[in-house]
Amino acid sequence: MHRSTLLTALILLLLAGGFYSARVQPTPQTAAPGPALPQATTTPLGAAESDQRRVAFLDESNRWNWDASACGAALSVYLTTYPPRILYVTLTDNAVELPLGVAYPAVGSAIAVVRAWCDVVGDALTCQVAVEQANAGHGVDVAASAALGYAVWDAYRVRSQAATESQPAWDWRRFEPLIVPAGGSTWRSACLTLYNE
Repeated sequence: MHRSTLLTALILLLLAGGFYSARVQPTPQTAAPGPALPQATTTPLGAAESDQRRVAFLDESNRWNWDASACGAALSVYLTTYPPRILYVTLTDNAVELPLGVAYPAVGSAIAVVRAWCDVVGDALTCQVAVEQANAGHGVDVAASAALGYAVWDAYRVRSQAATESQPAWDWRRFEPLIVPAGGSTWRSACLTLYNE
């Protein structure tokens, strides 16, 4: 299991009430402090859903940083057909371990390749996103936002031969509103912005 997946599972336990017993029992004065968890930016999704659905973006990448502050509204709309109450998305550097990839604008002419994967854990979804190749700019933003959408879609798709055979052809519109048309055949991210400063 990936270190970041374990960390994400730990965070899920914390949010699900895993510390309930620890809060009820007094902590001895000699107890050593627990490990520090990375900073998470938690954004409520949708005004009506603020008590029902939460998302947290973690950054464990040594090469890239991201700004996910614009993702709330877009994810709220995108996730309406998916069941997770909690979504954790971690930016990592382990692209070779993530099976799903998005090349923008196309496989043969990619200016950015981003890989992703999501695991369903109860009523939560833990996802990882990693840049395989790119320079900072709109290409990597689009590829990362679409890769996140693709991994969420893949986590909940029906797994059968009939479903695989009837899978729709690749269409960037599948990931709206995480990405939005920018004119012609180009797209722009309405969710993630990546930079490597």
